[in-house]
Amino acid sequence: MGINKQNLMTKVGEEYENKITGVFKKYGLKWENLDKEKKHRMPDLYVYIKDNKKQGFICEIKSIISGGSLESGKYLLSTRNPKFMEHITLDLDNPDNPKNKEIMEYNYNSKNLEKNLEEKLNEAIQQYESLIKHKPEYKHYPFVVAICEDFYAEILNLYNPKEILNNRQEISAVIRLEKNYEQKQVSKQHLKELNEYFKNHRKNSKNSSEELVKNWEKDYEGIPDTVRFKVWLNSKAKMKFKPREFLKNPIINYL
Repeated sequence: MGINKQNLMTKVGEEYENKITGVFKKYGLKWENLDKEKKHRMPDLYVYIKDNKKQGFICEIKSIISGGSLESGKYLLSTRNPKFMEHITLDLDNPDNPKNKEIMEYNYNSKNLEKNLEEKLNEAIQQYESLIKHKPEYKHYPFVVAICEDFYAEILNLYNPKEILNNRQEISAVIRLEKNYEQKQVSKQHLKELNEYFKNHRKNSKNSSEELVKNWEKDYEGIPDTVRFKVWLNSKAKMKFKPREFLKNPIINYL
């Protein structure tokens, strides 16, 4: 029996909304639910400063639950799929098995994630336009789309938000929760050092890199676990979003 993707999306959407609003609450922000009317689909929230309701932004939370799948839902690459390991296991004994090609094409192709994100942003714009049409008092506020991703979608995500946000003037910014950003930067530096080392020492033995890596653990000392928002600001947006007015220590990318 396959996964009921619609039920899964609803459940995950609720979980992710609680996660995002939980961080908003820690930042001292308040919010109102905008998507109450079932007649018209609208963005999820209007988020504002605790002591100033006029200083705020519209927020739609979108979830990407898979790193890739067929339209039928087969090979859903997600931690939400209890049988995902058997779906993504390559047949190494039979390299010519057609299943291998399908898995590689659908599960590990970053183009699927770009298409998925693009569809989510287009859907968010429709909701924003519906809000402005029926509640024009919100047209002066920036519109922010929060993206929440399953583990496999996140680690396979190589999309370029600049390309995807191109000409989408309605969206002021895309934000995403980033865990342990500082630790990840250290890891990236280590990987860069290791690549450089092997490039320059190809003829050396396997143990030749021990001197390089033996002190790496110390590089993580004193770096705490963190949760921050990564922000992609859309330079072409009609309404500009100022993340530092709402978010603590955001990681800002200017597009």
